[in-house]
Amino acid sequence: MDNPVVGVRKSAVALLRRDAGAVNSPRGVRAGVIIAAVIALSATSGCSLAPEGTDDERAKLGDAGKTYETPYEGRSLPDLPTSPTWRDVLRRAFLANGDLEAAYFQWKSAMQRVDAASAYPNANVSLGFEYMFSAERMKSFDRSTLSAGFDPAMSLTLPVKTRQAAKVALDEARVAGEKFRVAKFELQRKILRAWADYLLQARTITLRQEDLALRRMMVDSVARSAPAGTPLRDTRAADIELRMSESELLDLQSEHRALRSSLNALMGRDPDAALDPSAPHATARALPESDAPMLKAAADVFPEVAEMAREVEGRADALELARMRWIPDISPTASITGTVSQALGAMITLPTTAASIRAGIREAEADLRSAQAILRQRSSDRVAEFVSLLVMYRNAQRQLAFLEQSLLPATLRLCDSDARAYASGAATFAEALETRRSLLKIQELTSIAHAEMDKAIVEIECCLGIDIESISTIQSPSPSVAAHDTSTHEFPSPIGSTHAH
Repeated sequence: MDNPVVGVRKSAVALLRRDAGAVNSPRGVRAGVIIAAVIALSATSGCSLAPEGTDDERAKLGDAGKTYETPYEGRSLPDLPTSPTWRDVLRRAFLANGDLEAAYFQWKSAMQRVDAASAYPNANVSLGFEYMFSAERMKSFDRSTLSAGFDPAMSLTLPVKTRQAAKVALDEARVAGEKFRVAKFELQRKILRAWADYLLQARTITLRQEDLALRRMMVDSVARSAPAGTPLRDTRAADIELRMSESELLDLQSEHRALRSSLNALMGRDPDAALDPSAPHATARALPESDAPMLKAAADVFPEVAEMAREVEGRADALELARMRWIPDISPTASITGTVSQALGAMITLPTTAASIRAGIREAEADLRSAQAILRQRSSDRVAEFVSLLVMYRNAQRQLAFLEQSLLPATLRLCDSDARAYASGAATFAEALETRRSLLKIQELTSIAHAEMDKAIVEIECCLGIDIESISTIQSPSPSVAAHDTSTHEFPSPIGSTHAH
């Protein structure tokens, strides 16, 4: 197919050479050159006045979308191992989750609006031709008028206005990028909290099943030891407690299956797909002993605060764009009538809609003030939330230390003592079983404390919008914690680094 620009240029040259006698004059040649240049430049126009930072934002978008650009049906999603870890689950969710993919394409859509807003000229080119009928003996070329200009229905804005409009569009694209980052951490929060609960439920089910077996042994023991003719109240009471425990276990197992369905949905898997929670439980990650480095490192990294800060930047640029409406717009024109006349001109569009312009400026000012107030409050809320999450983590840490260092060793010693006492006949079977049940309860509380610490870490990471281990001011954890170091999360390409932009 022929290039349309070349076709327009050839047509212009052909029109100018229709009358060889007319164009032989110097004025005709100059006029022909003017009109041909105007037509050629108009046909080849289409430059971009993209503001600084557009290429950087486009590069971030490209890094985030390497996987998403392939249609979902054509992607090769990684299969989960037989006993997946939280890393395997999180990676699969990042690659398959539809909400996160939608956030990426909203970001991409916003970047396309930057290209549209920065395109210059912003108005279409209009070409005109007139032929004058007259009884005068004039050559055809002198009867013809060729004109070129921009569409009068849309004013040609000044380049400074176009650049400012593109800057506003870039601000909106950056907001969309921050929303993608927020969506990424929100998904991470959902997945890792649900995974922590899933593991906790699996551990609790195992402990409850063992406790249920002990209860059955107690019921059988009471039934065998009751003398003939004595009331069966104790036996019936023990049987009622046993049945209630069986019902609670069934409820917990149902919740476990429902949570498995939710996790599979977040990972784009069949709701009933197997999800084995039997992978060894890794040591919980730990925060530094002092909260001071955390609070210092938390400044200006909250994802939602960063998103709102971009909103404020966009409102400020929008206000500047509204003020630029006071600047007149100029649309150049050019025309030639044979060898009779040649003209260059310009149409100036004056900002006479003063009331509308003032209202637009006041609206932009109000939007800016609103965004600034929201940013201030959002920042304050996130700091308070961050501090409360630290308190929750410290409390779970205290509970775990108490259970593991004090209560659990003491209960183990009591279990050994009661077992020896039962073997020697100094304690009853029921007493030995009750001590064992107490140990199971403490183990369940220990699992809960581990899960609470894991979830607190997840919440703190998502509140900050950055991985705990990537904060340079935090000192290295102890060797026991370093075994579970996650300073380099194996996130897939659509996410890239988890650091703040």
